[in-house]
Amino acid sequence: LHLLENCIRPLSREKAVILVTHCLEHLREDDHVIYLENGRVKHDGTICDVEDLDLLESQIEPPPEEPKMHDDPPDFPALLNDIPNASMSSLVSEKSPYEIAEEDMKKRQKKSSLSAFTSAGGCTSSFVILFFIAAQTFGSASDYWVSIWVDLEEHSYNATGSSNEIIKRLPWSINRKFCLWVFAVLILGTMSVSIIRSLMHFFTCIRASTVLHRRMLKSVMSAKMQFFYTSKSGSILSRFSKDQGTVDEHLPVTLMDCLQVALTAFGILLVIPATNAWLFVPTLVILAVFYLFRLLYVRTTKGLREIEGQEARSSVTSEALWMVFPSSI
Repeated sequence: LHLLENCIRPLSREKAVILVTHCLEHLREDDHVIYLENGRVKHDGTICDVEDLDLLESQIEPPPEEPKMHDDPPDFPALLNDIPNASMSSLVSEKSPYEIAEEDMKKRQKKSSLSAFTSAGGCTSSFVILFFIAAQTFGSASDYWVSIWVDLEEHSYNATGSSNEIIKRLPWSINRKFCLWVFAVLILGTMSVSIIRSLMHFFTCIRASTVLHRRMLKSVMSAKMQFFYTSKSGSILSRFSKDQGTVDEHLPVTLMDCLQVALTAFGILLVIPATNAWLFVPTLVILAVFYLFRLLYVRTTKGLREIEGQEARSSVTSEALWMVFPSSI
């Protein structure tokens, strides 16, 4: 609407302009209207002479109201107390047909967004997972080798009373130089595999983002007009700008951190019982506690994100929520 009022109309003044649009709110100031449905002319005339005027009025959105400026921000606890619980639940529970259709589409979706992202990355996604596992294997092996090395040194010192070059606890005799070489190889392998893993991971993410963007653009370009009638233009643009921007900027780093933390925790769970079995019991307790925290945090954050994505139906409730939303996240 801003482009129409400030760009198209001033530049094309005193000229015949044909505006092809699915945004029906632009019809209010047009001189002549041709309404097409399924590729056929259904109405021809002015906005007042259209035969099926109720159909158009039901799809034309009213002009947006200018937000009222407050001198002082309202007190959030007092604001919540002034809102009845019934009215609050009714405001939040009311959903537009577009939001209901979007929720039904999410329920019918066979695969998750993460699986769609990994499948868009191609066959390299499997190699990335293998390199993540290999990097963690080298790291956990180096930690385990250090624990063996320390035990062998302590055993050798307690047995001889001095630091001996030869360690005979294993079936074969090894010296300190051999331990250093093994540790150096493990560290070098960890560094090499980690670098290759990071490069392959970001290369796969770039490829997946490109494929998803092309698929989304192709789907929109080949969509029927019914899609534009039932979908809001702002929501379509948000998929390309906000959602796809989040996939391009934040998802690769977040996915890498998530995989690293998960594999590191799994490696620790394997190394701890191998070195000291008594530490395995408190580890399981801590793991269960953090898993409960994770469930609570994900559920709460997902609910707040859904509220953020919905259209604010009341200035009172939206203003109250946005006051505490950043600190809650």
